[in-house]
Amino acid sequence: MRSLRDVNAEEWDHRLNTVEGRYKLAHRYRIAMKCIADARPITWLDIGAGNGFLASEVKKQFPKIMVTGVDFVEEVLDNADALDTKIAHDLNTGPLALPDSSCDFITCLEVVEHVVFPGEVLKEIHRLLKPGGRALVSVPNMQFVEYVLALARGKVPHPAADERHLSIFTLGFLSKVASKNGLSPRRSFGTDASPAIFAKLCPRLLAKTILLEVEK
Repeated sequence: MRSLRDVNAEEWDHRLNTVEGRYKLAHRYRIAMKCIADARPITWLDIGAGNGFLASEVKKQFPKIMVTGVDFVEEVLDNADALDTKIAHDLNTGPLALPDSSCDFITCLEVVEHVVFPGEVLKEIHRLLKPGGRALVSVPNMQFVEYVLALARGKVPHPAADERHLSIFTLGFLSKVASKNGLSPRRSFGTDASPAIFAKLCPRLLAKTILLEVEK
């Protein structure tokens, strides 16, 4: 029987070795790179770093950023050469062994929907951020109009049908969970829309993926 670690390792291989995977990856990561460029952090924590693809892209522009990458699939981290520090850790088992207020910026892309208690991850992000530090969180958007229409037809849309997803989110719900755990929403983004301009017009309804930038 395949384990959850096996499934996630295979997912990373798919993302980086197929045209479709690279296409989908570009949108989310392009927004992350913009937010990182705006924040100009010295210390950056990438939760769900996988094989360090985002870190390798960011370091092409900002080689002095110190990046710590966290993922629960240790075998995937083995290939993450762009990370300065690698931590194999399952967020479902407890907090990270990192000091309070130690990060200028945190990315947590497509992670919180996979954990048992998403609020605990947001609380951990708050603990790790320095005062004034920022984080970027992305999740599948259950309020995407096609998903809502699927529900109306009695079909289960992808975010709920994916067996790895333990929680589902809308932009409003993600903002609420972030605020409850001490993080102030700054701005939101949408991606994975067709045509792409829809994600800018109304990410809440017209984007498959939503991103929320928050501040401590």
